[in-house]
Amino acid sequence: MKIVVTGGSGFIGSYIVDELSKDKKNKIYIFDIVKPDFNVRDNVKYIDGDICYKTSIDKATEGASELYDCAGVLGTHELVFQTERAIDTNIKGAFNIIQSCIDNKVKRIFHPTKPYFKTHWENTYTISKITAENFCRMFREVYNMDITILRWMNASGPRQHLFPVRKFVPLVICQALLNKDIQIYGTGKQTVDIIDVRDIAKIAIKAVRSGLGKSKEVLDVGSGQAISCNDLAKKIVKMTTSKSKITHVPMRIGEALDTKIVAKTHERLFKHLEYKTEHTLDDTIQDCIDYTKSLGEEYLLKAFNFYKK
Repeated sequence: MKIVVTGGSGFIGSYIVDELSKDKKNKIYIFDIVKPDFNVRDNVKYIDGDICYKTSIDKATEGASELYDCAGVLGTHELVFQTERAIDTNIKGAFNIIQSCIDNKVKRIFHPTKPYFKTHWENTYTISKITAENFCRMFREVYNMDITILRWMNASGPRQHLFPVRKFVPLVICQALLNKDIQIYGTGKQTVDIIDVRDIAKIAIKAVRSGLGKSKEVLDVGSGQAISCNDLAKKIVKMTTSKSKITHVPMRIGEALDTKIVAKTHERLFKHLEYKTEHTLDDTIQDCIDYTKSLGEEYLLKAFNFYKK
């Protein structure tokens, strides 16, 4: 079976590629503007392409049975100042992908979106992702398409880049390993819901093949366990035996002080898929620590200094 993973060189996309390629009968095509920097199996091929251009997507989706859309640009703060880029990639790009799948009769599509709560600050990233999600809902309804839409919470795990987009877990681990002050925006009472990227990959594939895409549901992918940024930072400091001190700085533009992220509908999803997460929070954090250590001190200092600008 031919399967296309747009953004397959990225963090989450790379794990979906890993999982799909375990079945040697599958032929996996990574469609991305960046070559994969992880080891791939023999049944994985790379296509240099940009979702902003439908003609290049059309060549990739021809003859495909499934498409996993993991392409896009990130950054709740960073994209506030790059609105046009977010529109071109996260909205127009998603539209191009769906239209290409219609034209080439791709049977099943996976589209991830982000958690959205009414208390959240309306930033460019949120608006672009919710808009793309609404287009997917519309296409699913109008064309009777099989589009699985899942909202994942805070994905974490090895291979998550430390920069140029600031991500809480890898950056705090970096600061802790260097024994530098850990900076938390706001009070640190805002919560996250960590879900391991390896669980996400398996859940995405199971969901696509479960018939969920024919329903009208959009379900959460998370642990259902909220943890404050303060408590998560303390956990990382303890697990790294770091001498780092936790400090607080003003919130960045594009981010809300009172954000409370936690999955609400994950139990219904897991029951439907007959799935139980394989990684605890401590498992995930420890694997992230081990991976970050492997990058070497020079790289960690480069990442640390990047955010000092």
